Amino acid sequence: MNVMNFEIGDWVMGHTGEGELVQGFVERVNVLQGTLGIHVVASDHEEAVGRAIDVRERGTKKMPEFAFDRAEPILSMIDLALMTHDEHWFNELSGKLRDIRSASGSAEEASNVPASVRNRLGTCSLR
Repeated sequence: MNVMNFEIGDWVMGHTGEGELVQGFVERVNVLQGTLGIHVVASDHEEAVGRAIDVRERGTKKMPEFAFDRAEPILSMIDLALMTHDEHWFNELSGKLRDIRSASGSAEEASNVPASVRNRLGTCSLR
């Protein structure tokens, strides 16, 4: 019996059948065929980015877990959630960002930034 070590949502890196390096997240797992359907977010083949493709499980590896301890990487992940129209993930990341900013006191600093330079996730409302 073939047991795969991947789940939907895992971040992975691997090669396509044509040898292209791809990075993305698992959208579907086909245990019978030994393939993963991944949504490509980075590749050495530009046309693959943003598409869903199948790769063999063999030769694909999980990427390291993401640490939610700084705002900058979370902002990048929020951009990715927006690009992929993943509302649930966007809300989860936004909550983590709020937690980090409130823990570090950044929320107070952000409220002193004019609305014209705040990003779309500003922590205060427009006055």
